[in-house]
This record gives sequence, C-alpha cells and structure tokens, in this order.
Amino acid sequence: EFGWKSRRSSDGKRVLALLFIIIESLPHEDVWRSWIDGPGSEEIDVRVWIHAKNRSDLKSEWVKSKLIDSWYAPKWGSIDITRAMIDLAETALSDPEVGRLSFVSESCIPLVPLNEAGFQLWREENSWLNYSFEPSNGYDTIQKWHKMSIAIEKS
Repeated sequence: EFGWKSRRSSDGKRVLALLFIIIESLPHEDVWRSWIDGPGSEEIDVRVWIHAKNRSDLKSEWVKSKLIDSWYAPKWGSIDITRAMIDLAETALSDPEVGRLSFVSESCIPLVPLNEAGFQLWREENSWLNYSFEPSNGYDTIQKWHKMSIAIEKS
C-alpha cells in the first residue's frame, strides 16, 4: 500500500504531477499555465516535469525550468520514448508529496477544469493504465502483434 490518497503537500493540498513529453516547445503552454492556476488550484498543487527531445531549440524559460536531467532523442515509436517516460515518473515519484501522475504530450490540452480532473483522479485508488494481451484493432494486429508473434510464441 503506497498511501497515495493520503499524500499531500506541506500546506495540505493534493499534488498532481504532469509529465510532459515534447519535441521543442509546449504549444499550449498558456492554456496549461492557466489551467494549473485555475479553479481547483486552491486544493490541488500541480507540479510539472518535462522531457524535451530538442532541448537546444527551447524558447520558453518556464519550460526550461521544468526539464528533467536525463535526455533522449527518441524517434517515433522508439524505446527512448519509454525511457523518457520512466525517467519522468521516477523524477516525480522522488517527490514524496506527489499523489497522482499524468503523462501529457505536447499536443494535449485540458478538457475539464483542474477541480473536476482532481475529483476524477482522486475518487478511486486505481490506475487508469490500459493494457491488453490481445490486439484491439487492425493496426494493433498488423503493426504490433503480428511482428511480435513471429519473434515470441504465444503461450
């Protein structure tokens, strides 16, 4: 038992870690910053960590200040994306106050206010990670599962 529900910041707020994977900018930075400071911010402390593929091209000082130490230059679908995600999670989880994690890409925008997102994130002690041992559509079958089935026998 990790006690995720009971984790809080020193001022009693719940803490949400937003883990961004971006290329060279956060196109909706203004939307995210407004969301972080919007309704719900009095109850939820949002902490941001970012992995950027092209660090040298970053313009935003706010984004630069949120970068994690590790760096990868992942190509589409490469294992380096997973490595960046693991490093983001490890960095956020090293903060003992973080109670929830959410991975976010540079093209994402928040669809509900922070207070509503917080309610949904903290209403249960379950992960929303969705996985499957079977393909879910034709793309999965051709692009993923077929290639794996050649290399790994299904048990």
